[in-house]
Amino acid sequence: MKITNLKVKQYRNYQQVALSFEPSITIFIGENAQGKTNILEAIYVLALAKSHRTSKDKELIAWDEEFAKIEGQFTRRTGTLTLELILSHKGKKGKVNGLEQKKLSEYIGAANVVMFALRI
Repeated sequence: MKITNLKVKQYRNYQQVALSFEPSITIFIGENAQGKTNILEAIYVLALAKSHRTSKDKELIAWDEEFAKIEGQFTRRTGTLTLELILSHKGKKGKVNGLEQKKLSEYIGAANVVMFALRI
């Protein structure tokens, strides 16, 4: 399974961004505090509906906004998978291939993500 596209809206320091990933390796380069880790975190949150950096969802929503939205497309052997996660002050809503999941537990696990994070 590989991520091919990622869209975030009102997520942390991003008002709106859309990224496409090549089939090979993607490298993020930039100055400190520009949002590189926020992109990686968004992929993690999209797959697992929780952050590896905070337990407070409100910290994921951009300042003075009501919600954040993360959307991603993945390719896998059986076809394409589209995930959408909306984070709001009222809770989380997840969609798999356009279908809203009644329970978040039905959403989690649709995409597999492994993250190695080092804090210095």
